[in-house]
Amino acid sequence: RIKATDQLSGGDPEVKCTVTRSNVWVWNPYTAAYVQKRASNPYWAAYDLLHKCELLKNIQTGANEYSIDGFPARRFDYDKYAEYGAYADEMVDGDYRFVLNLFVEGNIKMMDALNRISAVGRGVILPRGTKFSCLCDMPTSMTHIFTDGNITNGTMQGEWQSVENRSRSVEVSFWNKEKNYTKDMAIYLSDEYNEDGMVPNPTQVTYYGITDYAHAYREAAFLAR
Repeated sequence: RIKATDQLSGGDPEVKCTVTRSNVWVWNPYTAAYVQKRASNPYWAAYDLLHKCELLKNIQTGANEYSIDGFPARRFDYDKYAEYGAYADEMVDGDYRFVLNLFVEGNIKMMDALNRISAVGRGVILPRGTKFSCLCDMPTSMTHIFTDGNITNGTMQGEWQSVENRSRSVEVSFWNKEKNYTKDMAIYLSDEYNEDGMVPNPTQVTYYGITDYAHAYREAAFLAR
């Protein structure tokens, strides 16, 4: 006889594990071949969520074949993913600029999942014509300047938020891998935080795909500036 417990009866057992994935398959239209890209790169992770390519063994022939369970490769703006993916792969403080650690499950909508993924890369996934493209908030070369020579006199208008209404601190919530993936917070304080007579007015943001404190703090500093 065995005494009935929660582990033996009355409910499903609880299993905890750490899920990892190193690479995803990406179709390179210039070489007409699939290549592997870093799975923790938010732009290639978003690509994979939409494309869903796997290399599987055909048990009938014994050969490895690519299986696509998502949108075909021709529906992707490869150049943009490659450009921003390369920016995400740049090294900052001894690690990649953007590192995504996220397990997508449950009944989350596709667009909500893509927004969580792309936010880690300071970007957004969006349709461009019939293709899936992306944008990234990153330094680029100047492409156009508005001057008196190319606008109608008196038509230019602009609005700016007052200094008093700007956030002087940013609080980023994330799941810290150094604390067994418990929810943690990285706080960035601006130089004006301790000025007398000004309300702190903090901005609070949650990143579901960040698990490193240094990365979370960089995003807090970026948002504050």
